[in-house]
Amino acid sequence: MEEKKKLRDIKIRVTEEEYEEIRQRKDEHGLSFTDYARFTMIGPEAAHKFPDRKALAAMLGELGKIGSNVNQIARAYNLSPMTAHLPEKDFQRIQQNIQAVRDYIAKAVKL
Repeated sequence: MEEKKKLRDIKIRVTEEEYEEIRQRKDEHGLSFTDYARFTMIGPEAAHKFPDRKALAAMLGELGKIGSNVNQIARAYNLSPMTAHLPEKDFQRIQQNIQAVRDYIAKAVKL
């Protein structure tokens, strides 16, 4: 898909208070002024927001923890399928890891 060239400028004048309000709102959404303007005037699909790299790195770390927990469960089950069970603390740890990934994803894609 070919990206359309942006050829037109839109300029507006605002008071110092309006500027500060716009700056705070665009920061809340993690957008540049340009993307915030597109977001508010055209819609969310017009903003070129990319997920925060730190949040993505944190998600990878949490997914690694979940994978490690799942491997431990599989190992225990394979060693003794009839007696293997998931200790409550391990189950809680997995739930915490999953919730952490959800939180990081929500932060990364927030508009």
